[in-house]
Amino acid sequence: MPAHDKPKSKSTSASTSVPPVSKIVESVGIAVKLPPGQENRAKLLEKAMSDAVLECSSQGISDPDKVREAMRVARETVKAELDAAVAKASDEANQESLRSKFLPPQ
Repeated sequence: MPAHDKPKSKSTSASTSVPPVSKIVESVGIAVKLPPGQENRAKLLEKAMSDAVLECSSQGISDPDKVREAMRVARETVKAELDAAVAKASDEANQESLRSKFLPPQ
């Protein structure tokens, strides 16, 4: 009998067996790209988006569109808060300091 027609023997080796249960792992990538000098703003935006992902996970939300939307809302909220903080700065030097740390160059 040719080799390709022979029945294959079943292997009982533990090293080649497939585990009875497979685990599905999910991940989310978060990235913030801002001009040089905006590291503080980038860190705050990244943290807000990361917190939004963790909150979705704790609520059992895994739909990518819903997680993406939660990240977008978190990012926009922090951006608005940072912009408002700079606008409320009382003196010009303080406002310039905040602007250089948290706002994109004009």
